[in-house]
Amino acid sequence: MFLIKHTENTIIKFEERFEDGVPKLFSDEVVSTANLRESEKKELWAFRQLSTSQLYNLFYTFFFVIGILSLSLSLVLIIICVKKA
Repeated sequence: MFLIKHTENTIIKFEERFEDGVPKLFSDEVVSTANLRESEKKELWAFRQLSTSQLYNLFYTFFFVIGILSLSLSLVLIIICVKKA
């Protein structure tokens, strides 16, 4: 995450050198994202635009839960097999 934010900030500083007619994608994106997040504050969390860190945390949590469920199922199956033997 640090490298992504650092790269974005570097590009924004580079875009400051552009003339007024040249599109400034990264500079404009910061403003448009802030406006979008402000307008989405009343919506449920699941329907908002998520940041990269929020998406990573969502993925990590999802796979953590899947891992815990798999571990639990494996332990239950092992205990059942051991009792039968």
